[in-house]
Amino acid sequence: MPEVNYEEEVAAFLASHRRYIPTERNKLLLLEFLEDHDLDLTAENLSISFFNLADQLDLEDPEEAAPPKPMGQRRRECVCYRNGQPISGNVRSL
Repeated sequence: MPEVNYEEEVAAFLASHRRYIPTERNKLLLLEFLEDHDLDLTAENLSISFFNLADQLDLEDPEEAAPPKPMGQRRRECVCYRNGQPISGNVRSL
């Protein structure tokens, strides 16, 4: 059985659970759940414990944990070229 890199597993869990707040209390609850259910420390098992303990964990507000909203998009202008030069003025339709 391959050796588990715990740091990578925890990093993967944290990256996929934006609402999780890494407090000592939360950590103990997750680790206790894993131990009680005889589960290895993997990102998948941490996710299972997260969903089972969601009502007991200290979590961020969903709106604060959401990914940042995109800023207003800049207006893009179409520029056409003929013979390597931008076309300006009255452009004949094809």
